This record gives sequence, structure tokens and C-alpha cells, in this order.
Amino acid sequence: MGLLPGIILLIISAGMFTTRAITPEEQSQPISQDIPLTAGWKAQGPGAIRIEYKDRILELKASLHGGDDYAELSLDLRGTRLPEIERNPDDTYNLAGTELIAVVRSDQNFKGDPNHLNGAQFLLKNKQWDNLIGTWVGINDAMMSPAGMEIFFMVPDNRISRELAGISLKSTIGSNSRETYEGSFFVQNITIRK
Repeated sequence: MGLLPGIILLIISAGMFTTRAITPEEQSQPISQDIPLTAGWKAQGPGAIRIEYKDRILELKASLHGGDDYAELSLDLRGTRLPEIERNPDDTYNLAGTELIAVVRSDQNFKGDPNHLNGAQFLLKNKQWDNLIGTWVGINDAMMSPAGMEIFFMVPDNRISRELAGISLKSTIGSNSRETYEGSFFVQNITIRK
């Protein structure tokens, strides 16, 4: 017997190699997938002026004028690679049962007045680009701080959540407001967790 097989046999017999079964907990480790902020986001809506990616932050410059004006950052997921998330044959994604977390920040002058709060909204879209489900939060002091604020959305485990084509973050002006708000919304991070 040569020297190398003898060394390997000696190591094995000394118990340096061990095997064990993978536990169910290890098989179902949490999934965390960042959505790239450089992945083809578009500015939409009557209040959207432009978007800019700088210093790993996505900025939406907006000018919101009364009524139900809005500006929106949207991303078609069908052209985005998210290797940790289940992808369907038609390039839509199954986000059922996941949690979406976005860290957003707004300019100081975007809060609105107490009777007509401006807001930020997480929306999920189908292949026809209809807004299906989402969540809305009023712009508050935490969102206007330099660190920004996390917005959470638990995606329901239902049929429509299994065929999602797009995601958007929308800034809205307070209902029936007659004010004008100009400035920027900043997206620092968006993560999908399961």
C-alpha cells in the first residue's frame, strides 16, 4: 500500500471525518434576497421627475401637487435575477408567504399636514401591471431621519402572490390636500425574506 492511501486510512480510523444527517431546521433555512437597486427601476406617475442611483441609494425626485398626485419607483421583476426566490416558467415570481422590507427616507418637507398625511406605499403587480396588494404608511419623523425607516409587508400566501411580475414603492400626497410638495424619496435597501 502506498504512503498516501495509508495516511488517509489513518485519518479516517482516528475519527477526523464524521458524517451526520441534515435536520429539517437546516433544510428550511431562512431565505434573504436583496433586490438590486441598479436593476432597471423606472420613475412613473404624474409627480415623478427623475430617478438617480448614487452612493448605493436610489433617489426619486418628485413634485406632488394636491389631490391624489403620486410618484412611483417600479421594477419589472421578469427582467431581474433573484436566485433565492422561486421563479415561474413565465418569469413571474412566487412571493407567497414572504416578507418585503424596504428602508426608505424622505425629504423633511414631505410629511404633509396632520389632516392630510403624505405616505409611502409598497405595491405588488401582476403581468398586466395592475396593483394587486400592498401596504401604506404615513410619512413620519422616523422616515425623515438620516437613517430612514423600514417598511414591512407580509405577502399573503394566496394564488395571486404566486405570480407576481412587479414591485413598486409609491409616494402619495394626502387625500384632498391642496399643497405642493417638492423633494426626494430615497430607497436604501429592499429585501425579500422567507
